[in-house]
Parts: sequence; structure tokens; C-alpha cells
Amino acid sequence: MKNGKKFLLLALAIILIASMLVASAPRGKSVHVDRGDFVTVNVGNAGINIADSFYTGTVTVKRTSKGAMPNYLTPSGKKFAADLLDVSFYDQDWNKIKIVTGAVYVYFTLKGPELKAYSNGLLHIYYYDTWKASWKLCPTYLTGGVRAACRISYFGRYALLSGK
Repeated sequence: MKNGKKFLLLALAIILIASMLVASAPRGKSVHVDRGDFVTVNVGNAGINIADSFYTGTVTVKRTSKGAMPNYLTPSGKKFAADLLDVSFYDQDWNKIKIVTGAVYVYFTLKGPELKAYSNGLLHIYYYDTWKASWKLCPTYLTGGVRAACRISYFGRYALLSGK
């Protein structure tokens, strides 16, 4: 009887640990892209749009919880309005492409409070510059009435930040 209880407790502990790891892992998608493709990859309420791809390879789009980023200080007066968006592109030989060539856009679908903040000029998309360890403003515009978008120059981490 004692061995049965120990086994049950061990099994429950393993299930609990595994579920916590899965829940904390970034959500994401990887999609193959051929040169010249028009591709949209959604992950939750954000994603990337590649218009007429310059490369053939794999785009990976992941969402990271804004709470999981304690080391990413926001600019003064700003706060994360949504989970972060990580965008990577690998060519056919799995070389990581860092600089964007062509028309590539990231976007965040906005809800009521975010739309209001955007209309008041208090919501923008930012890119995290790893060399300077700081967030850089990405010129943000509204498309389709509910999506904040910006044309990107680098593959990397993007955030929707609100505040003055």
C-alpha cells in the first residue's frame, strides 16, 4: 500500500512539473517561406506579415510573457501592453538572418483600451536593440482599424508599449 501511494505522489508531482513547464514555455510557430511568398504568421493577437519574401527559409514567431522579462527595462513612463513578440528568420542552410530585406511588418491586434491609448498617441511598437540594451521606437500605424503595425528593419524582439 505504501509503495502505491509513493508512486501516485511521484506521478502527480511529475505531471504538475511538466504542466508548469509547458505553461511557461513561449508560444510560437515556425513556417517555411519560399522566395517571393506572401506569408502571415499569427501567434495569439500578434504576428508578422512578409510581403514578397526576399529569402527562402523558415520564419519563427514566438510570444513571450511580458512578466517573464524582468531584465528588459522599458523606456521611462512606458509599460508593456501585451506579451512580447520574437521574430527570427533562418535561410535554407539555417544561418540566422538578422537584417530584414524587403517589406516585413510586425503587428499587434488591439482591443478597446489599447485602441483608445493608440488614438491618444500613447501606444507604439518598439524593437529591442541588443547592442544598446534598449528599446527603439518602430514607426507605428493602424491598419484594418484594429492592428498596430510597423515595418521592421531587424528580426528580433518587439513589444507593444503604452504610456507617455
